[in-house]
Amino acid sequence: DFIDGRAKAKKNGKSGYINEQGETLIPFVYDNLEDFIDGRAKAKKDYKYGYIDEQGDTLIPFEYDTIEDFIDGKAKARINGELAIIDNNGN
Repeated sequence: DFIDGRAKAKKNGKSGYINEQGETLIPFVYDNLEDFIDGRAKAKKDYKYGYIDEQGDTLIPFEYDTIEDFIDGKAKARINGELAIIDNNGN
C-alpha cells in the first residue's frame, strides 16, 4: 500500500521504497524495513539494526542486534549481547 506517495517494496530479496511511478526512493539494500514513524524507520542491514530517515540517510548506525520501538525518545537495544538504552541519535 502507498502511504504519503511511497510504498515498501522488495527487489532481489532486499527491501526499499518506491514512489507511485515505480521509481526508487530508498535503495533496495535492506534485509528488512519497517514503516516510517515520525520521519524515521527501523531497518535491518547485514544482520544488524539501525534507523534511516525518509531520504534513506542513516540516523542510527547499523550496529545493533535488536532495537525496540522508541518511547519518549528512548529505546531498548542490544549490542554485542549487552542491553542498552539509546536516544534518538543512537547515544
